[in-house]
Amino acid sequence: MGRFEFFDQRRLPVIVTPGSLGLSADGIESLLAALRVHGDLFSELKLKHGAILFRDFGLADSADFFTFARSYFSAGPRPYHGGVSPRSSVAHNIYESTRVPPSYCIPQHHELSYIARPPGEICFYCEVEPTQGGETPLSDSRLIYRRLRPDLRDEFERKQLRYHRYLFGPKWHPVWKLLNRWLGFQCSWMETFSTTDQHQVEVFVKDQGLELIWDDRSASAMVSNLLPAVKEHPVTGEKAWFNMVTTFLVTPRMHGKPKVMFYEFMYPNPLTRPFHVIFGTGEPIPEAFVDSIGETIDAATVKFPWEKGDLLLIDNLAVAHGRQPFRGERKILAAMA
Repeated sequence: MGRFEFFDQRRLPVIVTPGSLGLSADGIESLLAALRVHGDLFSELKLKHGAILFRDFGLADSADFFTFARSYFSAGPRPYHGGVSPRSSVAHNIYESTRVPPSYCIPQHHELSYIARPPGEICFYCEVEPTQGGETPLSDSRLIYRRLRPDLRDEFERKQLRYHRYLFGPKWHPVWKLLNRWLGFQCSWMETFSTTDQHQVEVFVKDQGLELIWDDRSASAMVSNLLPAVKEHPVTGEKAWFNMVTTFLVTPRMHGKPKVMFYEFMYPNPLTRPFHVIFGTGEPIPEAFVDSIGETIDAATVKFPWEKGDLLLIDNLAVAHGRQPFRGERKILAAMA
């Protein structure tokens, strides 16, 4: 078996090709064969490095990805219930990547880290490689935790985080619906929970330890919950910076001053923004803290160009991901354990 390659010295992700395993590129069958024979090795690699990029196996389309997801995830892919990212399903629990304008950068984050039981693993599949840009950057959050300013890190660990989400309802003002169709920032609770039944939403919210207030004027849902800012990996015990601070809060450094001004104009009340986060003590998180965290994350982030047929497997409890702005076509699919 040959040596595995990496994009740079940060060794994220591990690049696995058929040649490195002594296999031929026979499409999905060769990848499934590799999983059967080398499953333990892949588990070790993912645990150590946090992400594996399977490249040049000859995966043809979304049907191959669906076959992989059903085979790899023992219970099948899980639904995207409770998520705030606007996206649509392309098959049973297989989703398109987040639908926000191509000009926007999606900051590094762990999928569904704002609910009590986030997915342990995520896989992405490149059906159409981006024309320009559109990378999915990766950051080892165990490294981020170690590199953060100790005083800042300790404050977040001590105070925890309170997440707020405003999910619009069927009576939302038509003008806001029209604007949101253009901007693509905000989800309805019907999309988020895949139901039009408020009782089912209340059951899910209770199960996830969330707090829910119905906005009677628009039949919208205001959801909040308290969670740690740091998570211990269930296998290694390593601490990881596991939260949505730099995603749920916008700053000029992260997004540029014009976009921040536009966002704050659109949503003057933080509690009716698509998403917001404060300290668990009720205090706002200083902009300087967000920027310092962002700088540490940037230094630990690896970007790589997508190629058609790539399949990326991520340990969601160890590695954060994002999305770079892009032009032209881009079709990345996702499934979660």
